[in-house]
Amino acid sequence: MIAAFHDDQGKVLLDPLYEKFQAWKSGTLSAGELNEALNKSYRDRLDVDRLFYEKHEWLVRLIPLNEDGYPRWVKNHPRPEGIQE
Repeated sequence: MIAAFHDDQGKVLLDPLYEKFQAWKSGTLSAGELNEALNKSYRDRLDVDRLFYEKHEWLVRLIPLNEDGYPRWVKNHPRPEGIQE
């Protein structure tokens, strides 16, 4: 559950960065703007990664509290049998 949610959160952070690279490649985003996006993405990813280095029991309780990501994620990743909210 934790690994799958960590991967999902990574995609949430990296998809917009991919779009920034596409805009830079097409010439609609400057190298400076791309660099700013890279720095922001790095900082955001560090924030997410810090969560996933905590104790797993704590994370299992914390993940459902993510109101933005959890409802979307849980549709495709049902809670394992025997695990309660």
